[in-house]
Amino acid sequence: MGPEQLALVGYGQYARPQYDLGIEQDVRIPVSIEPVPAAFQPSGRNEVQASATVPQGADLRIIMRQRSPDGQIRRTWAGGPPNGKSMEKVFRIEVRRQAKSLPIEIQYDKIIWSGQSWAAGEVRSAEIAGNEPLVITCSSGEKDEVRLEVKLYAVKYR
Repeated sequence: MGPEQLALVGYGQYARPQYDLGIEQDVRIPVSIEPVPAAFQPSGRNEVQASATVPQGADLRIIMRQRSPDGQIRRTWAGGPPNGKSMEKVFRIEVRRQAKSLPIEIQYDKIIWSGQSWAAGEVRSAEIAGNEPLVITCSSGEKDEVRLEVKLYAVKYR
């Protein structure tokens, strides 16, 4: 098993082949995840930015957490269904190489009824291509002042 994998083990009668759930074919399982150093600095209200270089052949994973100025986790609520805003419009992640904005795969583009305090996205290695530094900008549309913490990871898949 690798990072982020989940296993379900049946025992007794549920260990029989008829109960085998198989392997999920459309889920990409990382074989390694390593931190990428980056010093994020404020670049606007509720916005931070850093430059980083990602190792060849690795995807870039960006994890942003939102906290109140005193360090407590801070959830942002953008309204519930049907009139709420998708969290991708509230928590923004942008990655640029020179003047080009790179596509980011995200999974948090939902209307969350309870609010959210984080955002995560990945840029595929094919988009990164080369050893040029990337500029990563993360921001929050929260009305109050918040502190953003961002961690970067080099992720390799099979």
